[in-house]
Amino acid sequence: ITTYAVLNVVTGVFVEHTQAAGRDDDVNVLKNQYKEMASIQKFLWDRFAEADLDDSGNIDRDNFAELCRAPSVQAQFAKMGLQPHEAMHLFDVLDTDGGGTVSADELINGCMRVKGPARGLEMLSLTYDIQKIHDNLVEHA
Repeated sequence: ITTYAVLNVVTGVFVEHTQAAGRDDDVNVLKNQYKEMASIQKFLWDRFAEADLDDSGNIDRDNFAELCRAPSVQAQFAKMGLQPHEAMHLFDVLDTDGGGTVSADELINGCMRVKGPARGLEMLSLTYDIQKIHDNLVEHA
């Protein structure tokens, strides 16, 4: 019986240690995801600033196309699950007013929405299309 009691105590300590390690792993996963998101946002902001030649706070389709030709941008987009042939479609989706430009916030927020488990570009495209339809219906009602 003494052996059984000691074995139970040892098992309890082992289980508690394992659970604590699991909680630490969850925290570390969240920290790493946050760091990755912050890194992506900084990268996109820096590339946007380089592409915004006139310091207007917006880039046009040509500036975006030039930006997308950079190997570092292509690599970052690939890590986000965005294929090179989809990049210009992303610009069109983010250009919600059809003015031919996007702001840094629109680009960065749009790119962050693309990244993720639910194939983001299609979902983002649908969201913007629905918003455009809604706006047109409200305007013509």
